[in-house]
Amino acid sequence: MVYLTTDDHISITKNCKKSNPLKIVRMTSDKFLGTETLETKITNRKLCEKKVNWLTTKEILLKKEDTYLIYMRKDFEEDYQILNIKKTCKTTPPKIKETDLTPLWPNGKEIAEVKLNDIKSTLEFIPMDARPFYTNLKGNRNIEDDVDGFSGTPDFHLNYYLAFVLEFFLCELFLFKLLSVKTY
Repeated sequence: MVYLTTDDHISITKNCKKSNPLKIVRMTSDKFLGTETLETKITNRKLCEKKVNWLTTKEILLKKEDTYLIYMRKDFEEDYQILNIKKTCKTTPPKIKETDLTPLWPNGKEIAEVKLNDIKSTLEFIPMDARPFYTNLKGNRNIEDDVDGFSGTPDFHLNYYLAFVLEFFLCELFLFKLLSVKTY
């Protein structure tokens, strides 16, 4: 099992293309913004001239001067469909401000307590340079996380895992010795 640090991922991604290399922007917690306040100031429209199908939309254009309009199209040859998300009300609709986007997890995103305990149980297998990421994770008992059938108990036994790793290591060692033997 290979554990990569964030810096490892960045390095691999930067170096995977020789021509026209990829640009990496490291996201910090202040860049993850919630839209809950903003959503109260707009209307969730599903129609403009015709029904909006978000799955077939290929391009979305947002213009700063048209705050409540979304320009969208299904292919790059057709004209834009215009979707008006302005809330209709008897008074002046509320203005959208940058402060409507509030930090989502300013102190980091918490994970389920059982997931955190599972991660901590495998810390001894994680290289020292990758451990700070895992030791800084925060758990919360109120978060229920049942992804892919994970119900709180690990789906492997540590003894079986160690036996597998040992068997794999012995096979590698045997192959290494087998291939390094000189024949005359």
